[in-house]
Amino acid sequence: MLGKLLKEELKAYRFQMGVVLLAGLIFTVFLKVICMIPYQQEEVEITVQSLGIGVYIMVICLMAFAVQILMIIRFYSTMVGDRGYLTWTLPASSYQHIGAKLLGSVIWKLLVGLGMLVMLVIFFVGKYWFWMEDLTGSNMYDVSNIDIIKWIIQNIIQEIWGTIKPEDILMICIQGLSAFIWSLTALLMIYMCIAIGQLFGKWRILMSIGSYFGIMILLEIVGTVAITVMAWYSDSRAGMKQTMVLGYPTGVWGTTIGSLLGGLVTGLVLFFITNYIFKKHLNLE
Repeated sequence: MLGKLLKEELKAYRFQMGVVLLAGLIFTVFLKVICMIPYQQEEVEITVQSLGIGVYIMVICLMAFAVQILMIIRFYSTMVGDRGYLTWTLPASSYQHIGAKLLGSVIWKLLVGLGMLVMLVIFFVGKYWFWMEDLTGSNMYDVSNIDIIKWIIQNIIQEIWGTIKPEDILMICIQGLSAFIWSLTALLMIYMCIAIGQLFGKWRILMSIGSYFGIMILLEIVGTVAITVMAWYSDSRAGMKQTMVLGYPTGVWGTTIGSLLGGLVTGLVLFFITNYIFKKHLNLE
């Protein structure tokens, strides 16, 4: 049943996410054309392109924000809103509903993120940018767009491999996994707050928002204390002298691993609390 619910979630977002991506693509082309227009004065060209980049970054941020809002609205409407009755008549458990919502949101976030990456490439690739000549060290009109892309990728790879050491790979992987888990935890916290809010009937929206801010503050305090204690414990075990493990002090490893474990524990707790509330105290009135 989880697979069927997930399939339905993926289908349900097609139109909304398509609109977001289409709007982002339109703004990408529009701002790119404005930045491509040749201006007689170099100062005007630099100003227009700088403003265009600033506006485009805002567009990308708004796209990410819109995706998050759409996911919250769908969860609320299908779990405790007008369509909640239909959702809970399906032969599926509460944890399957929550899991399908979470997995569907994550998949669409990744897809939209990939689309945004493509838009960024479309926007920034070109010979018309004011920094291109200084960047490539040659006349920008003598360089093709394909050569520019190859040059950028090559220099990014060289910069990364020139900075990252082999012992850094494990740390980067753990930090990336930790960031991904905390992004899921943030979504689960919204789910739990909606579950708490629906207990209060007509005040469900207000109580959902209030519980969100309250729980967020509590998690920040608990997380900060937990990571600090773990880092201190790691250092105290190593003595007054900092012990290096794979190129990093033990305190850094303690903080990093603590963040990862904290995200896992927090996410599981939020999931089980949300599941318990929907299973035992569902209120659709």
